[in-house]
Amino acid sequence: MKFFKQILLSFLLLISIMILPNLLYAGPGDPCVDPFDPDCPIDDNVIILIAGVILLAAIKACLFYKQKLAK
Repeated sequence: MKFFKQILLSFLLLISIMILPNLLYAGPGDPCVDPFDPDCPIDDNVIILIAGVILLAAIKACLFYKQKLAK
């Protein structure tokens, strides 16, 4: 349980580090009308989704290895 709390706290820290700079923007940027333009930045929601998937995979892997070691 302690390991899960550490992972959760690190995930919350990561999310807060990603969200805080967005709150400090002076104004809206270029809306980038063409999504296939190579100069368009990746949306922040996609980054949060990828971070969540990586966290979920890490938790699943840890649980899997703990079950394997218990056998």
